[in-house]
Amino acid sequence: MADRSGTVAFSTPDRSSGTLVLGVLTVEENATACLARPEHAFTGIAPGAYELRRHREQADQVRLVAG
Repeated sequence: MADRSGTVAFSTPDRSSGTLVLGVLTVEENATACLARPEHAFTGIAPGAYELRRHREQADQVRLVAG
């Protein structure tokens, strides 16, 4: 089994700025973070700094497609 001695941290920005940024995930060397979402399997996240943003959907548009 691998030695996982690094630190994983999540910091959140000031929410009053109206930004789409949810926070910054920092994964130090010798650490692995895992992302778990109901519609996906677990995903390992390698060392580094990651800016996590809110996903914004565009309004539905009617599109005509030739068949």
